[in-house]
Amino acid sequence: DGEWREIQGKNFKYKFTDAADLHTTMGRDPNQIESRPFDDPYHRLSVEESRLRTIVNSLSDGIVAYDNNYKILVFNPAAEQIFNLDAKEVVGQLFTLKVKQDSAQRLKTLLTILFPALAQMIVRRSSPGAFPQIVDISFDEPPLELRVATHKIIDRSGATVGFIKLIHDRTRELT
Repeated sequence: DGEWREIQGKNFKYKFTDAADLHTTMGRDPNQIESRPFDDPYHRLSVEESRLRTIVNSLSDGIVAYDNNYKILVFNPAAEQIFNLDAKEVVGQLFTLKVKQDSAQRLKTLLTILFPALAQMIVRRSSPGAFPQIVDISFDEPPLELRVATHKIIDRSGATVGFIKLIHDRTRELT
């Protein structure tokens, strides 16, 4: 198409007109590298996923997304800090009220956020049945004050396929 495009990395910057030109510019055989046209929907999707992942991972509020079976889909770094858990421990796991005794204490805060009815101290900030559901949940050990907004994840047909919780740690603000 003759239009100049640019790709930049940490230690390089290349200008090119098409995939073959890019690979030639980089000194590599274009037949040895998978390339996708710029209008390839899968390429665009992976770029969008990467952008979204970067945004979610840079938020100061915790993000926990899960499907209707309580399988954790997303657990960002802020959630790791709030819950003192590694994403690798929880992403892909199904959570229910029946948890092994040895894990129950370690997962107590996360389980309370997933199942707010477990909370000893909860203040509802939104109307029942309205979304987003907003609640303030307090914990004694460790001392935590969390504001949790729960939003539905809806598919293209309008069906609820899961939920996303935005968790704001208000502990410092309130002390």
